[in-house]
Amino acid sequence: MTTEKRFFFSPWADKVSEWKPGKMTLLLLFLILAALQIGLSVYPSIRSEAAIRSGQEYKFKTEAYDPADPFRGRYLQFRLDTTTVKNRLEIDESRGAGRQICYLTIGKTPEGIAYFDEALPKPPADGANYIKARYQYGNYDLPMEQYFVDEAIAPAAERAFFDHPNDCYILMRVQRGTAVVTGMYVGDLLIDQVDF
Repeated sequence: MTTEKRFFFSPWADKVSEWKPGKMTLLLLFLILAALQIGLSVYPSIRSEAAIRSGQEYKFKTEAYDPADPFRGRYLQFRLDTTTVKNRLEIDESRGAGRQICYLTIGKTPEGIAYFDEALPKPPADGANYIKARYQYGNYDLPMEQYFVDEAIAPAAERAFFDHPNDCYILMRVQRGTAVVTGMYVGDLLIDQVDF
């Protein structure tokens, strides 16, 4: 006679220990995990599309250059000015050496040019538009820095940016922290439409 120690008394304890997953249970578990994986993969695209459709449009002055990258193709790398931020965040050392998520609010000049106004540790409560960024070692790392173009025009587009440094800007749509670059311009012409 074997004695089995049980930590709890239950009339179903023997049934639970004998339970083996059936085909339907495994299929249901697989479908739930597949739906979760697809949902997590598609969610960033849905947020970007929502920002494009209903986000507020901003015009940022920029400078751009054409890096060579054999894996991602030709694109224009651009920089947005973050020196306009009025305040610097206090680094929370418990989060790591010099890295912290922050939220940059967006302001506009009288000419309609957008700039980063203020850095906040949490999203603004007043409904102001913002971009989620990373504050790292005194600099703000923005989530958007690239604009992909046709390989044939990338070098010429870079030259156009160098020839007209004061007349280059990007159009960006922003909605609840999600920012999507919708166009890169030299003067009034979209970079894809400039005659090179």
